[in-house]
Amino acid sequence: MHAISSSRTLAAFAVAAIVSYAMTAVARNATDICRPAPVIPLASASEPPAKIVIDAPLAEPLASRGVAIIQTLVKLVNA
Repeated sequence: MHAISSSRTLAAFAVAAIVSYAMTAVARNATDICRPAPVIPLASASEPPAKIVIDAPLAEPLASRGVAIIQTLVKLVNA
């Protein structure tokens, strides 16, 4: 008799856990899940902005494979 009672209690607990998990999953929406990470801006008004150098696409891979390879460089210039 004790084993049946324990089994029913365990089953009821498992059902309650599954329902609780399902309700939590349904309550979340895309806005809650896909929010951008909070970022603290590091640049201040006294720092100059970074300079971005972008070269033209490399001709050989573009002509032979249809792949654009673009080289970039970011220069952080301290005043």
